[in-house]
Amino acid sequence: MEIRQHNTFSARYEVLRGGGVVGTLQPYSPGEVQCETESELVLSFRGTFYAAEKFNFLTDRLRPVVILNGEEYPLGVYAVTTEERGADGTAETVTLEAYSLLYFARQKKTETRLHISAGENYITVIVNLLAQAGLDAIDAEKTDYTFETDREDWDIGTEILTIVNTLLGEISYKKAYTDLRGNVILRKYRPPTVSSIAHEYTEGVDSCIAPGYKITDDRYDKANVFRLTCDNPDKSAVLVAIAENNSPDSPFSIPSMGGRRILHAEKVDNVPTQEALQERANAMRDKSMQSTEEIEFYTAIAPVHVPHDTVAIQVGGAAGIFAEIGWRLTMSPEEDMTHTARRVIT
Repeated sequence: MEIRQHNTFSARYEVLRGGGVVGTLQPYSPGEVQCETESELVLSFRGTFYAAEKFNFLTDRLRPVVILNGEEYPLGVYAVTTEERGADGTAETVTLEAYSLLYFARQKKTETRLHISAGENYITVIVNLLAQAGLDAIDAEKTDYTFETDREDWDIGTEILTIVNTLLGEISYKKAYTDLRGNVILRKYRPPTVSSIAHEYTEGVDSCIAPGYKITDDRYDKANVFRLTCDNPDKSAVLVAIAENNSPDSPFSIPSMGGRRILHAEKVDNVPTQEALQERANAMRDKSMQSTEEIEFYTAIAPVHVPHDTVAIQVGGAAGIFAEIGWRLTMSPEEDMTHTARRVIT
């Protein structure tokens, strides 16, 4: 998508029932979509509308859409969790707060003791759990990892999303998230690299990047050695995996710290294999090599960002490759889109 400073712009707020559009909401003020990759539900929406028509948001869903230069861009599908009705003297309004459809996997809890049999495939089990929460639009990366032992780890009343994310972590996948069409995405963690850049922003003439930025640098407690141990009585041996940050480009690596080793040690309850445990340790090391430098920058509305995008930016004194950890998009042509990203050490 080419993003220009001047676009024809409009917005629509659709109400979905059974997957089809049954109506639209008329905005009292522009809605806002927010992405926070480190939160459990990742995507959220908030907006205030004229309260002309009532919908049943116990079963109906909300889909905001922006239209730029005649092309439509959905901004997710949401479950409304809060309705606040009010009036300003001239109009009755309703303010809606909503979250990604993963809300249903958090709302759904186990009613019996969950049993997983040895030999079952991890992703197959996870997809089946999500289906129990009514989520069947799932884009899942396949895996060969299977459960080595029978599992009954979770008490009755455990949230399905908690189980799903625990199992994804055991095979070094990202937490579950949804895309802008409402699909649940299950992906193996891979460190951001030059080849994974999804968007580039460079300041200058005809640039869509707005002036100004904020940079924070938090160096507190940065480990450079990661040791994971899995000591499970159902396994024949204790598994240990160690990953070291030896990158000469990382300011917190062992060489950069003059040989000083800063250990993060953690015990994990379950992992399918030694290889999977090592992948998990490697992922922790790779995430730590995203620097402590975070930048907040601003662009024209770009409704094509999904959770975990890699971006290349050049604004002021900040230039490089960044892992996007969040963004906020107000559905108005008068507002900039705010991005938060963490620098990547390549």
